[in-house]
Amino acid sequence: MSTNLRSKLSSIVLLIGVMGLIGAPAFATTATSTENPELAQSPELAQNPELAQNPELTVSASLTSNGPNPDVATVGNTVSAAFSVTNKTFKFLKVKLRLLLTFPAGETIPLSLTIPLAPTQTLSPQVTITVPDFLPKGVYQLTTEASDANGASSATATITIR
Repeated sequence: MSTNLRSKLSSIVLLIGVMGLIGAPAFATTATSTENPELAQSPELAQNPELAQNPELTVSASLTSNGPNPDVATVGNTVSAAFSVTNKTFKFLKVKLRLLLTFPAGETIPLSLTIPLAPTQTLSPQVTITVPDFLPKGVYQLTTEASDANGASSATATITIR
């Protein structure tokens, strides 16, 4: 991947993360989940993955196209990239937030930071980009992970660029 493209996409991931710190709004949700490591060993999880959720944190990740199919984008379409993390408690939490953008060839751009979340606070930034012709074709993933002292939550959204 070219250095220029990697730099631009790194900026997008960084912008999503920084927007999360200031609480910009986002409404689209492609995937929402949480994860509790104490329950991760349970065979019951194979039948009900929601049991593996950390009840303190809910996260979402979203990659949505404005084209006819929201899961597929072509050159010139607009793609909205968003994530959210919600403190489901009535106490302040110190949350480690990790965003990971994965490219079709498997390359990744990670961003990690620790943020304070007030009781019931939701951070939900959104960034919109127009798909350029030089963007590699294939499946892209945006993973949001949030963890506190009681476990981790994660969600992954995908979009196909054609």
